[in-house]
Formats: sequence, C-alpha cells, structure tokens
Amino acid sequence: MGKISHSLTVSFRTDGDEELYRGTSFARKGIEDQVVIKESSITISFERAKQKLPEEVLDSSMSYIRTHLERALMYYLAVKGNIPECDGVTYRYGFGKTESMKGTAEIIRQWKDFKVNYTLSPEACGRLFRGSDGELLSLVNPISFFLWSQLSDSPHEAFRAAWSSLNALYTNIAAKDTQEEKKLRKLSEFIKGHDMERACGFVMDIDNDRFWKDLRWYGFMEKNASNWRFKTFFQEQFADKAKRDALLGDILYSRLFDKIEACQELKDEIRDRADFFAGKKDSDKYCVPVNRVEFLVCFYCYYKRNKSVHAGDAYPLFIISERSENYAEPVLTELLWNVISDIIEEKYGACES
Repeated sequence: MGKISHSLTVSFRTDGDEELYRGTSFARKGIEDQVVIKESSITISFERAKQKLPEEVLDSSMSYIRTHLERALMYYLAVKGNIPECDGVTYRYGFGKTESMKGTAEIIRQWKDFKVNYTLSPEACGRLFRGSDGELLSLVNPISFFLWSQLSDSPHEAFRAAWSSLNALYTNIAAKDTQEEKKLRKLSEFIKGHDMERACGFVMDIDNDRFWKDLRWYGFMEKNASNWRFKTFFQEQFADKAKRDALLGDILYSRLFDKIEACQELKDEIRDRADFFAGKKDSDKYCVPVNRVEFLVCFYCYYKRNKSVHAGDAYPLFIISERSENYAEPVLTELLWNVISDIIEEKYGACES
C-alpha cells in the first residue's frame, strides 16, 4: 500500500516571497520530512502510511509535524528578526482534502509582535533541521534561549536566558568534558582562538568610565579570590610576554591585587607590569578586545550566573532606579548576545544550508 501525502502551510501577511530554506527536517531515525520556508509562508510536507486527520497532526503528544513547525518558526525569527502576522493555516491530507486550521492560526497570530535585533545567518540556522537528536540539541536549545532572552521584558530574565544559551553552546564545545572548570576553560580557548568580531566590536563601544566602575568588585572577589582558575588568569594577565589588554590590566590591578594572596610572591613583578599597563591603557597599540570579552564572559558573567541561580542575591522584583540598579546587567546581556552570535556563526555558519 502506497503512502499518503500530507502538507501543512502557514501563510504570512508580507510582501516578500524570498525562499529562506528548503530541505529535510529530522524527526527521528527513518523519518525526515520536507520543509520549505519563504518570507510569505512555511510549508511542511510529509508522507505517512495512514491518513492523519487535522486533529491528530499538531495535538498528539508525539507530533513530529508540531516539532517541525516550531523549528521553522524559530528559524524564521532567528533569520528575519520578526514573525509577521499569520494570514491562515491550511492543512491538505488524504486525496484532495483541505481544511483551514483557524485555531492554529490564532495561536500563531499571538507571536506577530515577536522581534529581535540580533539575528543569525541562514547557513547556521539550517542546522536546526538536520542530524541526529544529539546534533540537533547543539543548536535548537541555545537558539531558543538566545531568542527568548531578546524577547524577555525582564532584564534579569534576559541575562539568565542568555547565559543558558551560552551554557548549552560551551557544553557542546567541551564535548566529553563534564567538569564546569574544564568546560569554562574550553570556552576561554574558543573565545581567544576566534575572531569574535561582534563581541569585540561591542566591548570596545562600552562606556569604560562608567561600566567598569559599576561592576560589583567586592562580591566578585569574595567569590573568586581563592579560585585557582581566576588566580591563574590574574597572573597570566601580568606576564611580561603576554599580549594582554592594558585597560583590563589596569582595572584588575587597581581593584583586585590586594585580594589575591597567591600573587604576593610576585608582588614586585606584577606591580611593575601594572604600572606599564596604567601608562598604556589609552593606547590603541595595547588594546586587546578579546581579553575583555574573555574576562567579562568567563569570569564576571559566570559569577553573576552563580549568584542568580543559587539565590546569592535577592531577585530584582522592584527596580526603583534604573540608573543605579540596572545599568551593568543589560550591557552584559547584550555582550552575551554578541558572543552567542559569534560562536554560532564561527562553529555552524560555514555549514551548507
């Protein structure tokens, strides 16, 4: 008995009709259905041995078509930056049967105001549809949190979601390493080993006079003063032969030196290097943006992540002074968006769409 053809089409109210993606979407071993994404529509085509009725196609607990559609909407938002208003959902099944799925169209219309400023390339997002379950998780999860972070109305939730996205990415980069210290080291190595063009450009545009002073140095040091990974980082920052950022070196020395007991035996050497950095912090020749990115992401943002997840600070339910209470966190969140974009494009953007 031959298989029966089905298709589900979501139409959007938009003037464009450019094709964004055409290919298979992995469901499980042995099942890969067809997805075509245009500016004006999303169409999922599939064949099954039995006729699937409209009430079965999206609402069953193991609906592969629902999974395809959710990935396709994620792709659309990540690539185009918005979800247009839904013009209708049409389901074709059996032998010439067609049904308008008004309930599904109403659900999709709720997302017409979804807009993000940080988008991803079609080449990278094409990986949302392909590979085994494990390979899919390497992008589906981080992109979902990346988008949700940008959509969140709460600055603190935006930060938490952005870190979750990055966490999923560096866990994948670390592969078989399960210890958090080793995974963070792999993230540091990735950052230092790639261009990180977006993140480096963003960190150079930060208001240095205010931003660096606004970070919570006391709490940061309380957490990191005895951390061997940070002490190693601190010592390497002041190594004579190290190509390090002078602004970061000046800030770290002036705010942290007296707290790092392990560095006391290197006191004179570090002070000499710190004096050098202090005199060069405004020099373009001693500006190494990737060092700032590495420090802010792998140390400071990780410290903030721990404070949040483990309830080390009260949840910011009520922000009375945006200027005093809520300046640095949105800046850090935007830095994470740039880092996430860079990692996804560096690791997945060169793949075929």
